Amino acid sequence: MKKSLAKRGHYTIQSTKKVYKNPWIEVREDTVVRDGKEETWGVLHIKPGASILAMDDEGYVYLTKEFHYGAGEETIEVVAGGTDDNENVLETAKRELKEETGLEALEWISLGTARALTTYTDHVQHLYLARGLTVGKYLESINVLKVPFADAHQWALESKIVSAYCALLILRTAEYLKKKS
Repeated sequence: MKKSLAKRGHYTIQSTKKVYKNPWIEVREDTVVRDGKEETWGVLHIKPGASILAMDDEGYVYLTKEFHYGAGEETIEVVAGGTDDNENVLETAKRELKEETGLEALEWISLGTARALTTYTDHVQHLYLARGLTVGKYLESINVLKVPFADAHQWALESKIVSAYCALLILRTAEYLKKKS
């Protein structure tokens, strides 16, 4: 019998192999035993990321609108990105906000984390509300939309904003603002 590598919940990992890797993702295949039966699981590892909703003092938020290859369509989203090597998620959030919108923020409010597709991926996205904005020059060629928060909130509810992380960040922001008033 093969020696187990580790326990993962009620799974015993028998073997693991890297199937694919690039700078952003890694795919591995684990052979596990669960309830006495051997199974194979594919796991997608994505580096931690940050999603940022930038809101100015007048209640406008800054969203991006661009074609996303994986989705195969143009989507409206909050600013987001993955961590670079040796970068913490708040540093990622600050870098991504500046790169995509030219904005910098004095106040960073953590609104928690989110996970999507938890059966297949270990990815964690950190959600931030950025306030106290100053405007500068942005580095990426992304269409930036400045809209009232109420519009963004409605778009999240109506599925005009389809990214789960983005919609959740907008909904958590609405709750945060409600509690602050």
